[in-house]
Amino acid sequence: MQSDSGQSVSVWMATAETPSEPVLAEDERADVCVVGAGIAGMTTAYLLAREGKSVVVIDDGPVGGGMTGRTTAHLVNALDDRYFELERLHGERDSRLAAESHTAAINRVEVHERSAVCPHLGCVVGWNFLEKTWDCPCHGSRFDAYGKVFNGPANENLAPADE
Repeated sequence: MQSDSGQSVSVWMATAETPSEPVLAEDERADVCVVGAGIAGMTTAYLLAREGKSVVVIDDGPVGGGMTGRTTAHLVNALDDRYFELERLHGERDSRLAAESHTAAINRVEVHERSAVCPHLGCVVGWNFLEKTWDCPCHGSRFDAYGKVFNGPANENLAPADE
């Protein structure tokens, strides 16, 4: 993955290969337009697509290339301003609400039913929002939303995410 800002380069930016996504060349119609292709934007788009919404994701850089690419995307319960500072500014109740909302967000993002690794050559599959499929950029295998292969050369389904 290429750094899109010239700033720090994380280990995954230096080692991950991400497929190029097409540039928006014409007007698109969708139920929802998500601005930002980081972890929050892509998770939002994924969850909306699972609910049957048509979704367009736009970003000025690569998928995961902004803050998501060089940080943990804040998938931790530690906040930059610390909870004691939130409590000082907003009270114990709102500080606790911030902690609970971060935990809920982490749990939501981490619920991935299938591995993103194609069983054929080990490439990382990408979500095709238009077709609602997982597509392998290396050799064209396609999997349905639940990871079941329907177009080879892969002959195995995507593994459960915890394998």
